Amino acid sequence: MPRAQMLTKMIISASIPLSVSFASWLIGGEFLRILISSVLPSQIQEPVLTLTSYALTGLLLGAISGLVLFKLGAALIVHLAGLIAGWALAFALTSITSLGFLQLATGWAIGLTTYAAFDAALVKILAGGAAPRPPVQPTQARVQVVQQPQQPQPTPTAPPATPTPPAPREATPPTSSATVAPTPPAESRPPPQPAITPTPTQAAPPTAILPPIPQAVTPPPPPMEPMQSIDEVEEALLEVVAEEGLVEMVPLPNNTSPEGGSYPEVESRLRIDTTMFLKVVKRLADRNIIKVSGVEFKKVTCPHCQSALNVLSLRCRACGSTNIGRQRILQHEACGYLGPEDSFTVGGRIMCPRCGSAVKILRGPLEEEQEQVLKVHSSFFMCYDCNEVSPDPYISFRCLTCGIDYDLASFEFKTFYRYSINPEIVSGLQEQKKPLRMIAEELRRQGYEVQLGARIIGSSKVRHKVDLLYSRGGVTRGAIFLISDKGGPKIHEIMKIIVMKADTKIDSVKMLCMGQIDNDSKRLAELYNITIIENLAAKDIVTEVVPRLVGI
Repeated sequence: MPRAQMLTKMIISASIPLSVSFASWLIGGEFLRILISSVLPSQIQEPVLTLTSYALTGLLLGAISGLVLFKLGAALIVHLAGLIAGWALAFALTSITSLGFLQLATGWAIGLTTYAAFDAALVKILAGGAAPRPPVQPTQARVQVVQQPQQPQPTPTAPPATPTPPAPREATPPTSSATVAPTPPAESRPPPQPAITPTPTQAAPPTAILPPIPQAVTPPPPPMEPMQSIDEVEEALLEVVAEEGLVEMVPLPNNTSPEGGSYPEVESRLRIDTTMFLKVVKRLADRNIIKVSGVEFKKVTCPHCQSALNVLSLRCRACGSTNIGRQRILQHEACGYLGPEDSFTVGGRIMCPRCGSAVKILRGPLEEEQEQVLKVHSSFFMCYDCNEVSPDPYISFRCLTCGIDYDLASFEFKTFYRYSINPEIVSGLQEQKKPLRMIAEELRRQGYEVQLGARIIGSSKVRHKVDLLYSRGGVTRGAIFLISDKGGPKIHEIMKIIVMKADTKIDSVKMLCMGQIDNDSKRLAELYNITIIENLAAKDIVTEVVPRLVGI
């Protein structure tokens, strides 16, 4: 760039801070100085008061101008020259003030010092703490990467003969994350150097070339498994009942759940929460598959949101204070003395004040023989704020879910029941699943991996249930569906199998039926290459069914 053009740009760059400095000092300098002088303590005498007010004025104006001019931080010397020139021009115009010239010059000099120092420091911090280096041109960086793929670390004795541009002024060590430096304004960029054509004999020092740091690529999250519907959970629960002979489901209290309790044994197997389990249980109870066998426990719940998460609070009935205490009335069984609990404590020992015997408060139904015990006769509560005495405190709860307060008159109960499975349903399900268990045993004996009640996700991200899925060597060999003999056409069941086959790309699909299948259902199944095996109950599983399943 020609010198005249560079000088013109520097003058233009300096004119901006010059204008800001001149305007701020001429318009706001004296005004702020007088305002600050009026709020400073009256104990400060002249000329300290005036000089202090100038210093504070410089700090305030420096902060304001620094926020306005921080983008000129790349040309900090030009920036400071503009600030000083603007201050000098403003000082020349305001020197006609009534203050003495020496005192005015001293005050303005102090103000300028704080103004320029604070402004320059703020500009430097906001601009990045240092003048940025010229950025490497994108084409140059790409040439470096292409010319040096996987270059081993060079040694001082044998530097690699790789054509490189001239070494930069300072090598910047690589950091753990890629940071893009702000591009400096055109005024602050150094003039471009004449291009140097690299020759094969030129060798760069080992630290001269810094390959660009690759941006971290975050892998896409794995696809989320769809949530189970209530029908799928119901089928899974019935499968657990049939396969494991589950006869009873017992809840346990859970003080960390809004439900207040859970059925952990069953919920962990089905991978569901308590809310979904209770919905399924209600459906099965309506169909008489399960029944209530007793109340296990009850939980206090919020009347607004039905959450069982709460905090119990005891308060004085008279003033509502929580600063209350309990006093018990104890009775010594041996001598019949009746008195407050404090009267039995003498010198750190618990003893009866009437007979002097060492006693012990009865805390359980079983005590050692010949032991002197104290029974709790009654108790009362005392408020330490209003001295009110009452037989029982005011009990309230605070819901930890919605935050409302409720008491014994408004709370709700949530009952957790013990459920038992109808034994006839259990035996019927086990009999229905018996052919599948026999097929699974035979397939395992032949070296297949078998999954009963498998849940697979197709390309549409829809979950499909397969009664039996068998594979070998990690490759799925086939899927088997068992249809019970309930009479009527099986079009609906076959349509579900067709959708599953198209979505999962499983070619070998077999459909087992305990009885006969109607002709329309047969034609639909043959059209989509679904093998049907009828009258399963009358066939031998090992010799007649399994060979057709595996294609023998």
